[in-house]
Amino acid sequence: NKMSGILCSFSSKQTNKYRFTEIISSSLVGRQYIVDSRCSNGFNIGLVSTPGSSASVEICKENNLLIYVDGYFVDAFKTKKTSAHWFLEKYLEKGQNCISELNGSFNILINDLDSDEVLIATDRYGTRRLFYVPDDGGLSVAYRAELLVQQGLVKKKLNQNMIANMLSHSRIWANDQTFYKGINLLPARSIIKWSIDKGVSISEYSITSLFKDTKPSIKGLAKILKEVVSDFEELPNVGLSLSGGLDSRLLLAAGFKGHTFTWGYRKDNDEIKLAEDCAIATNNPWNFIHLTPDSF
Repeated sequence: NKMSGILCSFSSKQTNKYRFTEIISSSLVGRQYIVDSRCSNGFNIGLVSTPGSSASVEICKENNLLIYVDGYFVDAFKTKKTSAHWFLEKYLEKGQNCISELNGSFNILINDLDSDEVLIATDRYGTRRLFYVPDDGGLSVAYRAELLVQQGLVKKKLNQNMIANMLSHSRIWANDQTFYKGINLLPARSIIKWSIDKGVSISEYSITSLFKDTKPSIKGLAKILKEVVSDFEELPNVGLSLSGGLDSRLLLAAGFKGHTFTWGYRKDNDEIKLAEDCAIATNNPWNFIHLTPDSF
């Protein structure tokens, strides 16, 4: 995920704040920009995003809390609030326990500005990667592993076990390892905490079921799918990549409403024609994106 992400560093090998800001600025790709950056002695954090992204920042002056959210919460779609604003209200109401109830794709950073204590939480499926390096009671986290290397926190050295695993089993991820030796992937449904006094701790939070005490059924699953599809109607700039295959046609059948698009070399391809017919049948706008070798 190179479009948006959280970075933070609290380390005995800490790069000074100017170097930290320089690393963030030099790593920006495309339309990325720095949403927020805060640097003090041995304590640097930043949030990177793109225009129109769901990454957001919120400050609660009354409780002296800083909230970064990279991602979105489904329940916040209809509120028109930023992800960080919506989460702050939940956090002030229920505390850390609210994390187990969250439904969405997110990484969260909570910074107690009085004590400089930090809590970082990943969503229940780990949909947005966060890489980390624990260091003698310190902690460094980034949404791209190479940013940790650039800070000089670890040497750029390949993890041979990871390479052997990929070649042997065709797997990209082995547990929480990465292709960089000394850099790990923060697991799904994780809470990682750091403070000057207690150092680093990582735990797994329990998940509150969204469908507790319900009996599974085909009709029930179909209803859930329709609810999920309708949720995305609340998001701006969302379209459906309509290949003409079963998966994308299923989303149309579940009630998707919005722009659809298909790309290819020839518009008269059978599946592309099927995609167009399905879009028309469901009253969705459809656009064909013509690709040529020059496109690449």
